Amino acid sequence: MSVADRSVGAHGVDRKSLKELNRELTQARDSQISRVVAMVDALPVRGVADHLIEPLRPRLAQLRLARPLRFCRLLFTPFDPVIVAGPKWRPGSPSIPRTALDPIAEGVRTELGPLAMEIEAAIAGKTVADTAVIADAGVRLWGEAARVLANAEAPPPQWAQSGLPVAVYRALSRSISVVLAKATHLHDLVQKAGHGAQLKPADALRLLDIDAGHNPDAWGMLLALLLSRLPQADGVLRTAISTGLIGPNSIMRTAAEQAIDGVLGGLEAQGGLGGPIFGSELSQAGPEVFRILALLQGLDSDQLSGDRRRRVHELRQRVEASCRTRFEAGLTGEFIAPLMLLRPGADAAEVTRLEDIARDLRRLEAAARKLNARNGLEAQLIRAAEEIGGMKPDGALTLADRVRLVEILAGPDTALAMLDAAG
Repeated sequence: MSVADRSVGAHGVDRKSLKELNRELTQARDSQISRVVAMVDALPVRGVADHLIEPLRPRLAQLRLARPLRFCRLLFTPFDPVIVAGPKWRPGSPSIPRTALDPIAEGVRTELGPLAMEIEAAIAGKTVADTAVIADAGVRLWGEAARVLANAEAPPPQWAQSGLPVAVYRALSRSISVVLAKATHLHDLVQKAGHGAQLKPADALRLLDIDAGHNPDAWGMLLALLLSRLPQADGVLRTAISTGLIGPNSIMRTAAEQAIDGVLGGLEAQGGLGGPIFGSELSQAGPEVFRILALLQGLDSDQLSGDRRRRVHELRQRVEASCRTRFEAGLTGEFIAPLMLLRPGADAAEVTRLEDIARDLRRLEAAARKLNARNGLEAQLIRAAEEIGGMKPDGALTLADRVRLVEILAGPDTALAMLDAAG
């Protein structure tokens, strides 16, 4: 019986068997991982099956599976960067234990009644890749869910499944309600930033305009989300410090330090052993490097403790190594290999795709240069350009195609020299 088949019955396995399955899954092929995740997603009640995929989350980020858009996943979409494994969560931290998600979502679903049914109908058959659906359905859900949780007194009947004390529920639901009330604004900011909009730090700081003294956990959670998801997160942090919002001895200072620890922990885990950039789409790798570097620069200040500054320094080294790994994998597997497989008379779409990949590689190289100007990645692009320049004139690429690729990879001077030599 395969790993995937044995995982179907994970509801009934004991702790020893679950650990054994976890060990096997960490060594499983991508196709097996995808099958297990699909089976877990199809379960009406996931329960202990969630523990199967918990150690695989770095792999899942690399596989980028289009997972089903369920009610619970939609409800907690704004919280993705601050959701942690149950055993790693501590009361008072600006994060949410994963084991609490399903019970809280079930309670919200019950309270919303007909509206929940309408939202579930709207997201039926959709996946996390359907961003427009998430935006439309999220606007309908997040505000109403915030109201439900703000007024909740007793935990839902399913709370026992979380493995958390009853006393935890009230504080956690209050913090989640505060963030959900700001979720639409947060989602809009992230979407605009993703489309290249230059955001003013003040726009983001308005999200932090809550009574931090009344709920420092929610304030810290909002700060952690801003630092994790906005390209200009370093500006947000510097503005919060310079305006006195994060003072040297304030409640917000403690919450901010916990948020920073959470963000650093997320970056340290991102991409698994391959590092923070390893699981990124090539088109997003360069922008992600710039985002992380800006954030680390904002965090690397005298106001950080020695331990946090050490973590920032180590993260820069991990990002640099991860850049190289992702760059070389992209150059070899996504550019050179398809280039070599082209046949004479290559389709224009294939050539355009190669040009797009070349631009992605150039952007990643430029980002990596910010970490280490002598990393040798530019030399690899130049060698690839030389190989293209040396291709036979009657090959898969026309002269114009080759000149465009060389210009992208090595610059206009190299492309012009190639054109002159060909003339």
